[in-house]
Amino acid sequence: MAAYLLLIKEGSSVSQNFVSGAEEAGTKNHSEPDSSDPEGATSDSRLDKRSSSEGGRDSGKSKGEGTKAHVDADSASPEEIMRTHWELITKGDYEGAFRLFHSSYRNRIGRRWVRIKEKQRPQIGLETMKFTQVGEPREDVVTMRADFVTADTAGKDANRCMHWTGSLRLQLVNGRWRYRPGPFDGMSEPTLDGTKIAASDSRCKSVL
Repeated sequence: MAAYLLLIKEGSSVSQNFVSGAEEAGTKNHSEPDSSDPEGATSDSRLDKRSSSEGGRDSGKSKGEGTKAHVDADSASPEEIMRTHWELITKGDYEGAFRLFHSSYRNRIGRRWVRIKEKQRPQIGLETMKFTQVGEPREDVVTMRADFVTADTAGKDANRCMHWTGSLRLQLVNGRWRYRPGPFDGMSEPTLDGTKIAASDSRCKSVL
């Protein structure tokens, strides 16, 4: 899903900034103001209504139509937040997915994240997605191991099926779990490693 500066050969593995795709925007590590509400300013539970009613701009083409993003974002567990984040992306609701990031990441990456996803139009294999929570020394931080398959349906990497494994992190802010990519408070940055797999692979059926 990210835009790659490296040529990924089939069967090879590479670690990339999977989340942001900032390389494509040519603005990595530059900030852009975010107009989204900061954590705690307003309730994000409206994601429930908006996602189910709009279904995203691409709901007609989504491979994940059978899964509805119905989470109450104020009380959802870390795994529910992550599953909903990917469901919203698959349904084409990039604005909704963007709101589930921690405000520090939204402010750092800016709304170009949404524009990048609009160009890539990614699909995620929701049915085979796996999460496993691992220990953290802090009660307000959760790290999860992730395993899933994706494919962009537009852009220069269209129809490239990728298998991703690695870790991601969430932080509890004002009682709400939010997806927080990148390092913070001395913690190392979680990474996702992507391997290109053949379109004929059974794991790709849900995204191609």
